[in-house]
Parts: sequence; C-alpha cells; structure tokens
Amino acid sequence: MCGGSSFDVLGVTPSDVEELGLTFATFQYQQFLFRINKDKFRSHDFTHPNRFGSFAPLRPSSRAQWFVDGAPYMAAVADAMETAQEEIFIADWWLSPEIYLKRPIVEGHRWRLDCILKRKAVKALRFLSPINMKDSRSIADIAAVPREISIGASSDVTQAEWLLLQTENGPCEDITRIDHFWSHYFGLVNERGDSKYPELTKLIKAMLTLSPGSTDVEHGFSCSGRIIGEDQALMSERVLDARLMVYGTLRLYGGKPERFVITKELLNLARSARSRYL
Repeated sequence: MCGGSSFDVLGVTPSDVEELGLTFATFQYQQFLFRINKDKFRSHDFTHPNRFGSFAPLRPSSRAQWFVDGAPYMAAVADAMETAQEEIFIADWWLSPEIYLKRPIVEGHRWRLDCILKRKAVKALRFLSPINMKDSRSIADIAAVPREISIGASSDVTQAEWLLLQTENGPCEDITRIDHFWSHYFGLVNERGDSKYPELTKLIKAMLTLSPGSTDVEHGFSCSGRIIGEDQALMSERVLDARLMVYGTLRLYGGKPERFVITKELLNLARSARSRYL
C-alpha cells in the first residue's frame, strides 16, 4: 500500500509508519507539511504577497516585455528584425508577407514584413553588389557563406578566389541586373581553358538563386483562400489556376485591366475557353 519513494524525504520505511501507529493518509499529510516547512524559505517568491496581487514578483533583469495589444508588439518585432545579425526565425501558420508591422503607415513600405526581410537579405549579401565587392570587409562576408550554404564549397579556396577576383576589371558595358554582372566573371577562363573562379561561380550562382523565403507560396495560399469561398468549394484545379493567373496578371498591371494589350491570339483563346473548361 505504501510505496518506498513516498517516504524518501523523511528517511523512513513503511514498517516505521506501522510502528508509529499512523495511517497512510495521516503520514501523507505530515509529509506534505514537512515539505512546505522545508521549502518555504526557498519559495519566497510564491509564498509572499507580490505587487498587484501577482503570483510572481517583479523581475527587473528579465528580458521579457509586457504588451497591452498587438500594435506595440508588432512594432517591437519589426525593431528586433531590423537589428538581427545572423538569423530570423518566423513560426506562423497563415502569415501574410504584406502585413505592416508598424502603423500608421508613414514611411511607405519600409515596415512591411516582406520589405524588412528583403532588406535584411540584401544586407547579408551586400558583397555581391558591384559597388561593395572590392570593399575590404567583403572578404569576411564571403568567407562565412560556405558555412551557411551546404554545396561543398571550400571556404579557404573561396577566399583565395575572391581576393584574386577583386583585382579584375569589371564589365565594360553598363549593366543594371546583378545576374548579368556576375555572368561576366562566370565566363572568365584560365590559361588551360578552365573556369577561372570555379568555387566562386558555384557559390554565387547558389546565392543568386536562393529564395528569400516562402513569401510567394504564402501569397498564393492567401489568394486561393479568397477565391475559393464556401459556395465554390468544388472548383476544379484548372479553373483555380486560371483565376490565379488572371489575378496575378491584373496585379502586374496595377489592377487596371485597361492597360492590358488585347491581341488577336488572346481573343481566339477566349473564344475557345468555354469548350476547353467544360
């Protein structure tokens, strides 16, 4: 009836309890009082009155912060993202990338979630900019990338190639696209006809094709959710894809269908659309 572990705190056995003439319930009660008296000095925070009747005392050294509602919380999240140095973790089920974390909106799109993430991503890869690639700090930035992107690139070889690349002359023509700028260096060869910067080529191609997140996917889910209502739950996948394509095209033209150029081919496709979706 009496488990041995129940008596560990007092150092007695079930036979000791029987010799004392105590019932098991009585012993449990006494054991409970013993624990309370033993720990009351160590549990001062929870056994004495606290400010405002709280269950715990004020902890001035805590990094936690109290928020009354969502507005100051979102603003604090935006400031935390802005000061992030290495990583930003976001856990959410249905998060819109177009949410404004600071309101009212007085600085354009600066505090929109996707713009914050884009700004941080661009800052982390600033050495890819033609303006910053020859900066002395870029060698430290490029050295850290192979550790973050698992594509088999050597950090030492990458740094050596980067130092050599900094001595190269850039493209002669005026290039505005970053991928076109780097394709100039991808095409450089050594005296044997091999790629002059094989590790950098592999690494920079990987960086230029990295997705900054699942923003596009999340946006697609949001659009699909708005299109498929309760009365349209049986909509086929082809019809949904078509409506998403129309929605995306309208956004491309600023939501103004009159800007869209209607061609003869488009008119022919419209005439045959009904027969293809039946």
